[in-house]
Amino acid sequence: MDSHAVLTAAAALIKKHGHCRDADARDMLGKPVYPHEHGARERSATGALLVAGRDFPCKTWLLALQAFAQAVGITEFEHIASMTWEEIPPTARELCERVWEWEGAPWRTTDHVLDAFERAKEYA
Repeated sequence: MDSHAVLTAAAALIKKHGHCRDADARDMLGKPVYPHEHGARERSATGALLVAGRDFPCKTWLLALQAFAQAVGITEFEHIASMTWEEIPPTARELCERVWEWEGAPWRTTDHVLDAFERAKEYA
C-alpha cells in the first residue's frame, strides 16, 4: 500500500505545481532543475515520483514507477519486485526512459498524466 501513497503524493505535486515534459522538473522561469530543489515547480511524472518516494524504501518507489508504467501500457517490467539491488539501477533508468517517451508526446496533457496516476493505483 505504500506505493499507493507515493502515487497519490506524486499526483498531488503535479496538481499543485503543474506538469512539465522533457525535464524531471522546471523552476518558475521554465529552467530545468532537479525535482528535489527548493525552486522546482512543475514536475514530470518521474520527477514527481522521485520527490514523493524520497521517504520510502527504494523498492516502494520502484513499484510505484512500475505501476505508473503499467497504467500507460508499458508492461515488460513486471519482474521488478523480484530484482536484486544490482539489477535495479539500469532497469529503473530504462523504465524512466520509457515513461519519459510516453509523457513526451506533444499532445500529452496534465490531465492525461493525472489520469494515469489514478489508473496506476489499480496496479500498485
